[in-house]
Amino acid sequence: MMAFYATLYFAGVRPAEAVGLRRDDCHLPEEGWGLLTLTKTRPSSGKQWTDTGTVHDLRGLKQRDTSAVREVPIPPELVTILRAHLEEFGTAPDGRMFRNERGGVLGASTYSRAWEEARRLAFTPQQVASPWPDDPTTCDTPPCLPGSTPEWTRPK
Repeated sequence: MMAFYATLYFAGVRPAEAVGLRRDDCHLPEEGWGLLTLTKTRPSSGKQWTDTGTVHDLRGLKQRDTSAVREVPIPPELVTILRAHLEEFGTAPDGRMFRNERGGVLGASTYSRAWEEARRLAFTPQQVASPWPDDPTTCDTPPCLPGSTPEWTRPK
């Protein structure tokens, strides 16, 4: 999960874009900056709302033409993290970088559970009790630690 969250943080991608990221979408040189070429997302909509009857649709990029491509330069730190992730975990059979415990599409419930556990381990009890940031996708200034955002945005 560390590489998944690092991708959200360093590349500024949406969770559904990271879930849909494939090895072939990643240029990960041994040194220097890399590149993610985003073409697909895997939003979690629910079986009754997808065209395929599965929980995750396979779609183009949000609010773009279905054939649109978005190139995202990534810093050397993320390149290193993704290379290590590939070495340790490989990819899903279809080439996806991130998958759940059983090899399936990484669902929001899986990465949300990991986020909740990380909050309990990293934050004070008072911070954990705060409603902010209880969702990693609402973080406007990663890593959303105390003092990283304007005073008016912090819970009272």
